[in-house]
Amino acid sequence: MSARVVRLLAILLCLASPLAGCAVDSPDGIDDVGLVPGGKADGSDYSPCELDAVVAYLNGGPSEAELYESGLHRRASKNLAEAFAGPDGARGTDDDGFADIAAVDAVSWVGPVAMRQLVEMVQDRCLAPAAPSAEVIMSPQPYEQSHVATVEALIREVPDNGRIDIAMYSYSDANVGDALEDAVRRGVRVRFLFESANADRSSPEGSKSARLEEMGVEVRYVNKIMHHKFAILNGPRDDLALAETGVLVTGSGNWSNGAATRFDENTLVFRGNSELNLRYQREFNYLWDNGREFVWNEDLAPIGHLDIT
Repeated sequence: MSARVVRLLAILLCLASPLAGCAVDSPDGIDDVGLVPGGKADGSDYSPCELDAVVAYLNGGPSEAELYESGLHRRASKNLAEAFAGPDGARGTDDDGFADIAAVDAVSWVGPVAMRQLVEMVQDRCLAPAAPSAEVIMSPQPYEQSHVATVEALIREVPDNGRIDIAMYSYSDANVGDALEDAVRRGVRVRFLFESANADRSSPEGSKSARLEEMGVEVRYVNKIMHHKFAILNGPRDDLALAETGVLVTGSGNWSNGAATRFDENTLVFRGNSELNLRYQREFNYLWDNGREFVWNEDLAPIGHLDIT
């Protein structure tokens, strides 16, 4: 049976049963393809980077609502969100995700319009990265010019559904906390290696570590003194290409008012330094894998990462 006949039958079925919720007004047909057959970007206007970015974005597991709100038409949003869950229909299992762009294209109601919308959603990932840069902030400073104010601003710049990894000896700044909470609400996945969690675990209720987990930040600690003070903002946790654009913040200063306005400290901000982003990400991953969970918010889903060799 030809695709045209199948589409006609689908439309007739929807007309006969309006309650079925069929999207006969979808800008794509049920069996339309978004790319010409025969290869990843053969004959299309999309670059391999753009198509890889589409797959990476969808494999992040955006919901139907998130896809629709980001600009994808409704029928494709629904079917892609369902297809992500794999044959078992359950998220968080081994069959989640799309193997390649062909698997995305094979989903019903994903045609040329949906493919264009998906590419538009991720095009910024394929722009030529800005030249790497470095900035140094010395403390003490007025709060507005301090490293803590800079960290808050950088957290707020992390895109929706991005990622943040933090290793911090001491943290107490309320504005940074507000920025982290807002980031989690925007879908940013945050991991926090926190020295204080080692002590907080003995009496967790009301502790800083518990507050972080209550806002949706996954917290771990290492079984020795962890004196790091660094953060990787939208770096290569689960997408090595992001090493070229990620932001690394590191130095001597904790995220506290004292470190910002009273103590002698240094903080470095590196933008787009692939080598440093990968090295710091590898160290963070090592500590995370060998750290211990701060058990408080048991509803938090574990956040994984790629191996960096």
